[in-house]
Formats: sequence, C-alpha cells, structure tokens
Amino acid sequence: MLDLAEFISEYSNLWFYEVYDEGNSTQWRNALEYNQPYSSYIPNIYTQDTLNLDTLSLEEVEPSGIFSIQKYYSELDSIQAVTFTMNFALLHTILESEYTGLVGNRNYGTFLDQARCVRAMMDATYQHYPPNQQIVEDNAPEFIMFDYYPFRYVNPDSAMKDSVPDKMCDDDWLFLVDHFEEGIDSTVIPAAVENCPVFFYPQAFGCAGGPHMFDSLGILDYPSYLHRKPAPQEFRMLCNLALLHQAKGIFPYNLCSYTAPPTNENRMMSSLVDRHGIPFDAPYEDWVYTGRWPDSTLEYIRPDSLPPWRSGYDPLYTLPTVPDTSGEGQKKTEIWMEWLFQPYADLYSNTGTILAEVKTIGPEMHDLWWAEGDTCDAASMDWGGGATPRILWSQSSRCSRTMLRKPVIFTTWTGTASQTPIPTRSRSTPGTCRAAPTAAPGCWITPGGSLWKEHGTGTIPSTPSLIPWMPVREDYANWWIPGILSLQT
Repeated sequence: MLDLAEFISEYSNLWFYEVYDEGNSTQWRNALEYNQPYSSYIPNIYTQDTLNLDTLSLEEVEPSGIFSIQKYYSELDSIQAVTFTMNFALLHTILESEYTGLVGNRNYGTFLDQARCVRAMMDATYQHYPPNQQIVEDNAPEFIMFDYYPFRYVNPDSAMKDSVPDKMCDDDWLFLVDHFEEGIDSTVIPAAVENCPVFFYPQAFGCAGGPHMFDSLGILDYPSYLHRKPAPQEFRMLCNLALLHQAKGIFPYNLCSYTAPPTNENRMMSSLVDRHGIPFDAPYEDWVYTGRWPDSTLEYIRPDSLPPWRSGYDPLYTLPTVPDTSGEGQKKTEIWMEWLFQPYADLYSNTGTILAEVKTIGPEMHDLWWAEGDTCDAASMDWGGGATPRILWSQSSRCSRTMLRKPVIFTTWTGTASQTPIPTRSRSTPGTCRAAPTAAPGCWITPGGSLWKEHGTGTIPSTPSLIPWMPVREDYANWWIPGILSLQT
C-alpha cells in the first residue's frame, strides 16, 4: 500500500479505489465451483462460514482478510489517504426454464444472499495484528457500488422455435429488468440502514463480434444470456430505475470497448467508444489506422444482424438503408464502414443528454422512500400569509406501502382566500370524507383547518378532480387531501 500511495501521490484528485470488482459473487462462486484448497479464500473478503457444504454464508467480512487490511491502510495512509470500496455484483438464480434458450441454470445465489453480504460490509471491522491484541476498529465503507446488466441476447434459433422472435420489452426482457429491480433493492436497502450511499454502474456495452457469436460452421448463432449493447432508451430507463431505487451516483460501464477472454471464446465487447477512445461515428481517417479490432476473428458484426438494431426489435429505431458500395477504390470501403458503425455510435451520441437528465432528476429523487406498515406521513400546510394557500407535499397513501414519488397533478379553484376550501375524501370511499367515527359526504377542510360543508359560502367546484390523498395533520389522521393544490384567488 505504501508503494501504491507513492505512485499515485501526483494524482491529487483521485477519489477512490474499487479493487475487488464483483468480489461478493467471485468469492461465493469460487467456493461453490472449484475444489482447490484455497479457492474459497479468493478474493479474501468474507469469512469461511458456510450455510451448507461449500456455500459461503457471506454474513461477515473477514476482519483480518486482505480486503480489510488494504482498505484500512489505504484510508489512513500518511502520504495520500484514498477511500477504498467494493462493487457488488448481483447474487441471484435464473432457472433454465425462466429464460428462452438458456442452457443450464445460472445459480448465483439469491436476493437474500445479496442483502446478507451487503449487511456484512456495513458491519465490517479491521482486526489489528497480532489478533491476540484484540484491537478491532470500524472498517465499513463510505459508499459501495452495484452492477447488474439486464440487456442480453436470446439465441435466434431458440427464439424462432415458437415462431415468436425476441423483441424489446418481451417476456425475457421484462424478466431480467425485474431481476435488476429486486437486486438493487436487495443492495440499497441494507446499505441505507447504515446511511451508506450506493452508486450504480448502468450497462453501456454488449458483445458485437468474435468466435463466441458464431457456430462451428461460421454462422451467426449467439448464445442466450450473452450481453448485448442497449439502445439509448434502455440505458435511460436503467439510469432512471436506479435513481428510483435510491442509487446516489451513476457510473456508465464501460467507456472503451474491449476484448474478453477466455482464448477459445474471444469476443469483441462494444461500449460507448472504440478500444482507443474514438467515437464510432468519427471520420473514417480518424480510426482506420488504429486497429479498431485486433484481428479478423474479432470484426464487428453488421448491425442489421443484431438487436437492438435488427429490423423489428426496437420500434423506435430504423436502421439506415444498406449503402450502394458498387464500384472500386477506398471510397467504397469508407461508405460501408460509415454505415456499419453509425448504430454502434448511437448510445454514445445520446449519453450526454441522458446523463444531463440524471443530473436534473437525481436531486429530486434523493431521500424518497417506501412507507411501510403503520408509517403515516403528515402533510405540511403553508399559508405563508399570502392569498394563495399551498400544500407542501407529494402524494402518499395512509398507513400502507406506497411510493412517495408518483406524479402530482395541479388543480385550480376560484374564490377568496377565506372562502376557498380544500376538498377532502376518504381514500377507501371515494366521494366522501371522514371525521371519525362517522362519514359525511361533501365535507371540506378550509385553509384554517376547520370543517366546511358542501354548498357553503364561496365558489366550490361541483365535481372537483381529486388526486392521490394523504392526511392533513397528525390530528386529522382520517382526513385526506389531494397531493398538491394551487388555489387561485
């Protein structure tokens, strides 16, 4: 760690180390799949406690493990202290019968395992050496990361067996998005208990070439569950879902394209830009001599053969017509390459706009949570001494699980400030309001908080448009009001 600190001392803006990428799933899988004596120790993050046989419980971070040691000394280094954290992969299981064309079950644990290993990280400690000193210090991370990449291929032969081609938003697509939402909840909620932020890596890559995409005869035959590059609207949706589930940061993965091992299944993974950081739609002369792909086995596949650009897959995208490349000379190749790479550039071309939206939406979503059980949230009424009363709250339902972040509708009434009532209705009985223990149709609450009957003085809408409700105050727990009103005088 000392050598590392000296090496990075010139980088004054270095934020954090994320060294053990997907360390939770790696150690869990190594213990389950390999029989080597020390496989369950790699990486050395969690203890060797097991649930059964070789299945690690992941319920405690090893206080004297390599991860704990590196984290402790990195964050206390006298030359340059740097935050040390970890990216969590999703522990979950997908059965062969649950995803079209899947060969064999994907047994990567459960959502419960996911929550357990996150809680363990929240309770992490560091055990000083030698252990007999029994000096233990808190070693929980300042923040953690989470990734899950739900946009995958469906084997074309499998998809066609039932004469139902795969397409965006089909059952397989929805199944993996649901897994993502359950998985991020299983990560964010245990971390939130300890006020630990979670940053999310949205998928920005997919397989776009290489032997792994073809059968033994050289025919395109990509396997099911192989990553595919998302369309811009899918990337936007993934960012928004992460914000909705309380992710506090968005780190698109990955910026540069790359090749992936093992040697027998080499594949070209297309990301936001090419292997050399050059946009895919850059002028031909900017990249043609750089080696956009290493060799002929890793050439990019023409986009009309792959989702999401293939015809019929994405209803919002139309691939440009294949160009006329008849004729001779270098220009023919240039025209073809411009057509080939234009779709690969689509995600990067839209990323700036999408991340600008994230920057706008993120603060609005901050600290909005589910209300559970007997939690009853009271609205705050702000009269402000002016003529226009305002109710400062978004909608919620009383004493039940609900999201505190649905859209609100603004409704306008006319009348004077003293005469304009705030309509209320019982959530359980639309059209009525309640003053426990009786229900009285047509009840209202005035800005001052007193009851006001229908057909009283002032102008009252005969059929007001009432939207999601919540109680006015603690002592008005059985009264419900529209989420936000603007009362115009």
